[in-house]
Amino acid sequence: MNQQSQQAFWQLDKSKAAKVGQSNYITGDTSDVYKILSAAWKTNTRMSPAVHNLTVHIMNADKSTAMIEIPYADESGKSWSGENIINAMMLCANVPSLSQVQGSHQEYDFDQQKDVTVNGMVAPELAGKKVGMFLTDRYYFHKTKFEVKRGAPDLFNVFDAETRQLPHEKANNQPANPEAFNTVTEAMIKYSAKSKEKAENEAAMNGQPQNGFNNQMTNQGGQQNNSVTYQRGAPAQQSNNAPANNPAMNGGGPVDDDIPFAPHFDGQF
Repeated sequence: MNQQSQQAFWQLDKSKAAKVGQSNYITGDTSDVYKILSAAWKTNTRMSPAVHNLTVHIMNADKSTAMIEIPYADESGKSWSGENIINAMMLCANVPSLSQVQGSHQEYDFDQQKDVTVNGMVAPELAGKKVGMFLTDRYYFHKTKFEVKRGAPDLFNVFDAETRQLPHEKANNQPANPEAFNTVTEAMIKYSAKSKEKAENEAAMNGQPQNGFNNQMTNQGGQQNNSVTYQRGAPAQQSNNAPANNPAMNGGGPVDDDIPFAPHFDGQF
């Protein structure tokens, strides 16, 4: 007896199956493509002199988000290395210029423990653009808790989301070189390891063991850095070998750094 053919109700999706047991959080020592949700011009008055930042709100393919602060100058008129990374980001996103206009953007509210929409000066040209980013882990010795901690990832470098060209390649109309990309990745990992070694050495000088660290981010004390990432997970229903930013600014924000993150995205979002 011939059995009547049945139409499949559910098709296997290996890409979704592979996500089981994996995290979608944004963490360091990774390179991935991110969508810029908003970019806001801010000034950090806690620094002296005050420091001007471009705060970029990014989202990965799994809808996890992060805030990256890129200090580019201070009130004294001194330019910071963040000026270079902003230009590199513009180049890789094909954005010729940025404006400063009034508009809304996302900001993390520590009291509500979530992103909220606020008004301020924004760069609307970056909103909706996709940019590849290298994010490196950052470790520091907490001077009041006397322990090594892993802070929010630093923005190490960027690349073109479509061609995977590094900034110097795109600026010189050169094709993407996988070896150069791997060199940046290796440099990023070495930078992270050096950060951890420095923090552990400082801990040892203060009589603390070097064989462990705390993954919780804190707003008190810690090593200073020039780009800081504030991040949240997705809602349940849904050849430049140096870091782009040199250590210079105190960072902080909620972060979950102990969860691995898929290093490459090749789909759509």
